Amino acid sequence: MNQVQGELLIMGLELEIKTWNRGGVKGSRMQLTAESSLHAFTRLTGINPGRGIKGRENAIRMIKDALALEEVSA
Repeated sequence: MNQVQGELLIMGLELEIKTWNRGGVKGSRMQLTAESSLHAFTRLTGINPGRGIKGRENAIRMIKDALALEEVSA
């Protein structure tokens, strides 16, 4: 995963968290693409961070940690 992919995934994951069960309708969260950002994270990294809001929060944390390590080593 590169910097741009990481930043885009973070944006998508944050959107999914903010719109989780909007209007009281289960499964009505917004997504940036047809594929959920959580699924894209799992596909790109091979890591299953969990499901729901906690899984998305875990994925965001992992992406931010990886991007921070990449900046330090560059």
